[in-house]
Amino acid sequence: MQACKPGKKAWCWNKKFPQLSRTAVAVVTKGAAVDGCTQYAQGGICAVLDALDSVEAHVHDTIVAGDFLNRRKAVEVVCREGPAAVLELVALGAQFTRGAGGSLHLTREGGHSARRIVHAADVTGREIERALLAAAAAKGNVVFFENHHAVDLVWDEVGGVKHCLGVDALDMVASAMTRFVAPVTLLATGGAGQVYPVTTNPAVATGDGMAMAFRAKAAVANMEFVQFHPTAFRPPAFAGAPLAPGRAFLISEAVRGEGGRLFNLAGERFMARVDLRGELAPRDVVARAIHAQMQARGDPHVLLDVSHAPAAEVLAHFPNIAAHCASAGVDITAEPIPVAPAQHYMCGGVQTGLFGETNVAGLYAAGEVACTGLHGANRLASNSLLEGLVFAARAVPPSVAHAEAVARSGGAALRRAAASADFTGSQAPMRLPAAAREWVAAERRELTATMWRGAGIVRSRADMKAALQQASHTYLESEALAECYGMAPELVELRNLATVGELILASALRRRESRGGHYVLEHPLPAGRLAQQASLTNLKQWGEGLQQPAASLAEKMPSWIMLGPPGVGKGTYSSRVAKLLGISHISAGDLVRDEIKNQTECGQQVARLVNQGDLLPDSVILELLQQRLAAGRARGEGGVLLDGFPRTRSQAETLLRFSDAQLALNLHLREEVLIEKCLGRRLCSCCGKSFNVADINLPPSASGEPAIKMPPLNPPANCVPYLEMRSDDNYATIKRRLEVYNAEASPVEQLFRDAGLLLDFEITGGIPETLPRLVDALRPHSAHLEEKQAA
Repeated sequence: MQACKPGKKAWCWNKKFPQLSRTAVAVVTKGAAVDGCTQYAQGGICAVLDALDSVEAHVHDTIVAGDFLNRRKAVEVVCREGPAAVLELVALGAQFTRGAGGSLHLTREGGHSARRIVHAADVTGREIERALLAAAAAKGNVVFFENHHAVDLVWDEVGGVKHCLGVDALDMVASAMTRFVAPVTLLATGGAGQVYPVTTNPAVATGDGMAMAFRAKAAVANMEFVQFHPTAFRPPAFAGAPLAPGRAFLISEAVRGEGGRLFNLAGERFMARVDLRGELAPRDVVARAIHAQMQARGDPHVLLDVSHAPAAEVLAHFPNIAAHCASAGVDITAEPIPVAPAQHYMCGGVQTGLFGETNVAGLYAAGEVACTGLHGANRLASNSLLEGLVFAARAVPPSVAHAEAVARSGGAALRRAAASADFTGSQAPMRLPAAAREWVAAERRELTATMWRGAGIVRSRADMKAALQQASHTYLESEALAECYGMAPELVELRNLATVGELILASALRRRESRGGHYVLEHPLPAGRLAQQASLTNLKQWGEGLQQPAASLAEKMPSWIMLGPPGVGKGTYSSRVAKLLGISHISAGDLVRDEIKNQTECGQQVARLVNQGDLLPDSVILELLQQRLAAGRARGEGGVLLDGFPRTRSQAETLLRFSDAQLALNLHLREEVLIEKCLGRRLCSCCGKSFNVADINLPPSASGEPAIKMPPLNPPANCVPYLEMRSDDNYATIKRRLEVYNAEASPVEQLFRDAGLLLDFEITGGIPETLPRLVDALRPHSAHLEEKQAA
């Protein structure tokens, strides 16, 4: 692995395997190494270690809890290899609770038919993490980079195949970007609990791995299945009020496994009426039952009572839970514990095979960030730690083989990745000013509240659609702000949370049934056991309900795009091409100018920027486009051709994510001609038509550009008295606009080029000469053009 900081000497390591010399592993952590979800896992880790238990029974329990959506092979692998993985932890020094005879003590949790939960009192995750960190430190070839916030995966093609070659990360202490280059990258970034207002997850769980992988075109699956833990502690201080946003303290499943009973505030034990398994039903069943009690009665929580058990046993098994509750005034040995559901776990994630591999070569995933198929629609208690161990171990052999292959044939790609690290402009690390930080915090609060309303324990399609629109709006706003403020950690997290929110909601809208952690009022029953996983590789596949901040963008996006600098004639050629194609022509520039002319609130805000020659924020353009598309849809318009949009990379990414784009036509014209044309533009204030009085006749340039002859497009005599020059058509402003456009155009063009949609076209004359050439160039891309041209 190679860490590259611009301006500093890069340093290199390798991974220590017999097949490779001089290597090491870099562990890049967002916060401290102990800051992830693992330390908060209380209940334990599954393993079939009792002679009266069986792997087959563990498989069966896992599939029943997963509502039969599990990938059976993944379930069998984990249940079969789990015992050896747990015993390896013991060999590494993990101190688990022992029984009277010295054997590992096994407890039981909801959904399990036998005692198979290995635990370290009620701090199992903390003990496992301690043992693993100590073992890693003792190896000598494992280097920890704490407080490095991963931003995006690095990738390139090797032999025509897309390969992940590392990650760009923000050093939170030094406020500097670092590129880690490696032939193998394994995501172990955990879940995305912070996309909800109340979660058992820590602050670092913002879905970074899922969002990064999705942006790198890795497949994601089953994102609609969000597990809400039934029993998060609700401190008495919050009586009569909703749970405060933030991390909720978990009351382990094992409390119910050891005899804990659930009561509503009227003292009624309700779970027996819901499920024959009572309090030991799977989490999704118990969470919905508690939610139903709270909704029907208007109560802020229910009660979990374990006070009937011997106090000494309760304190020995649950010392951490007892101490935390006692600090809030609740003695769990003498009184019931107030509890309510909270977001707990993502059953979906980056789709992997049985060896942790993704569809992107060199990229692996393990743990909550991954969707291996083990959990199906709902995770069985204490299967999560086990899944991470089993698939991380299984990822080693293919990782080694892949690293060897890259060493043989991918050296040039690794060197390119190291050399191309450029953390300037919008990629530069920056600190947000106070006003921007306040905006991000407010936007994040709104997003999490929206996710609870739209993708909570019980869902409706209308709420999901509204929430998806808000999540998409938040994503675009964060992208637009990042263009100005660069790699601020608050913005990186907000973008990732919005991305995960979009994935959850879009996946949920596709699933027209209720199953596991996805319960929707309009479709309350499962559609059958053979329902397939929803595997998503790009937003085009999301289907119904997918929306930008402009709802109309989801339903009808332009299929033709006209690109080119100011003054090239996009409007003129767009109107003619749109007519040939039989679709509507929309000019983003005209939309802006109309707002300014009509002196709307938006128009007043953007007039200053336009007159200075600056590009408008994406959010403004998208809002105007929303209004125009909505009006067109009401008139029954078909397809559309856009000119003047997209002008930034983020706008182009939005377009590709939400449209069935057919072609991006990119017009080129010499700069001196562009300036003359802009200076020659005139608008008739009477009839509204545009003209151009510039008479251009230039010889070939010294650099080989062809000669250009463009006669003026003069107005009729009755328009001459009413001709006006646009206020932004002066030499300084035009020059500034061209500079801004050129800076923004390159990444936009490259994006369309990479998508196979870009058609470059050089203009060498006026409309009579150019239009037939343009139609000829477009003909291979439309079967209807020849017929329409003749007509």
